[in-house]
Amino acid sequence: MGESGGRGLCIFCVGEHMRTYKASGIAPLSGVFIALFAAIIGAIVMGGVLYAVDHYLRFYLIVIFPLVAGAVSGFALSKAINAGKLRNGAVAGLLALVAAIVLVGTYHFAKYQLELKDDARQFLISKNLPVIDKAVDETTDEYLKSETGATGFVGFLQLEAQQGISITRSSSSNGLELRGVWYWIYSAVEFGVVLFVIAALAWAAAAEPFNEAQQQWYGSAQVILTAPGANAKPLETALKSGAFEEAGTLLQREPSPLPRVEFAVRQTAIKDPENVIITTNLVTQNGKNESRTEFATGLVSQAELERVLSGAVVSLEPAALAGG
Repeated sequence: MGESGGRGLCIFCVGEHMRTYKASGIAPLSGVFIALFAAIIGAIVMGGVLYAVDHYLRFYLIVIFPLVAGAVSGFALSKAINAGKLRNGAVAGLLALVAAIVLVGTYHFAKYQLELKDDARQFLISKNLPVIDKAVDETTDEYLKSETGATGFVGFLQLEAQQGISITRSSSSNGLELRGVWYWIYSAVEFGVVLFVIAALAWAAAAEPFNEAQQQWYGSAQVILTAPGANAKPLETALKSGAFEEAGTLLQREPSPLPRVEFAVRQTAIKDPENVIITTNLVTQNGKNESRTEFATGLVSQAELERVLSGAVVSLEPAALAGG
């Protein structure tokens, strides 16, 4: 392991200047199982909700509903990734793919089981035939075979493509019919939306900084100091060269007007004396919104952070501004 204090893999090797944070990319097996479980359960639930809304309310907003379902499923997966301490983006992406397949598959499988097979049951009842599972399956497969040449769930998907969907406005009874190849293109786009949303949330969760020594995620960034925008360049130089007291003299405790520099820290719940993430952003006005540009981020020790804080003043005098 090398040095004491749990700093294995040289992820947080201590130096005399601000250090670069490097993700370990570790995916613990327990974390993978936790996230996989959440991915499957969350996707099944949201696929079922999509079907229920479509079937019982006869109301379905293309792209929008899959996007919302993907967002909820992705949120559940991201929480599981956090709980399982999974910090590998590629694994998170694979889990997102599983979730997307299960979500979309659940929606269509529910239609297959609860609509097409129910039609088969009604057919058997109308013919005064026994309504047993084997008879229902055989009747369903015979129908699918005659219509598509395939049976089972695959045959049902082909039947959906043949029948297609109609995209209409709420104020019009006429709509755009999508069948065959166009149906598959539409389905691919809808699946892509679901996958993109889930993957984005899952990857963002896995990409959060993690303290390997403490085995904890870093907390959210807390802005503790600011500076006039003119101090951005000299502050960056001071931090990267390890001149922490000098960096502190360029910062103040009172909020600065725009354009300004924001100096923020990210800590673990149990403070690590060797590893604190600091981030600096140049905040400017962009129309009605504020725009943030990160220009220096890295790892420092608690002692180095204290050196920055010791140099900071309540409010910078004009002479203390860069170039002043």
